[in-house]
Amino acid sequence: FSSLSPSMEERPPGTMRTLRGKERAVGLGMATISQRLVESGEKARLKELLRTKLIECGWQDDLRSYCLEVIQRIGEDKVTLEDLVQEVTPRGRATVPDAIKAELLERINKLLLAMSQPREDRMEHVLQNTDHGWMDGWM
Repeated sequence: FSSLSPSMEERPPGTMRTLRGKERAVGLGMATISQRLVESGEKARLKELLRTKLIECGWQDDLRSYCLEVIQRIGEDKVTLEDLVQEVTPRGRATVPDAIKAELLERINKLLLAMSQPREDRMEHVLQNTDHGWMDGWM
């Protein structure tokens, strides 16, 4: 775990919860977590939530406009998909609003916590922490 758990001095501000979530994920097994998320439909729900939030905040429209700028700058006849992906991806990642990242991280941490609990405790935890049905059906 030493590579996943840098000392407090090495951690950027605000990453404590992220690293703890990763440590829990490693304890459960990333393949198991991924499989459970897919089987339960949570991965799809998280992706849909992200897509909806990005559309609502205007991120998608801003990135689409930036793509058009890149195409015009490079030239419509010269630009390749690889050029576009290489240029747009860093900007897309950097401009996702912090509030959206925080919300998704919180939901993922709740899922990891629920998955790491014994089955009988899990149902009680899910019922106490269900937020507008976002975890419905994962059991």
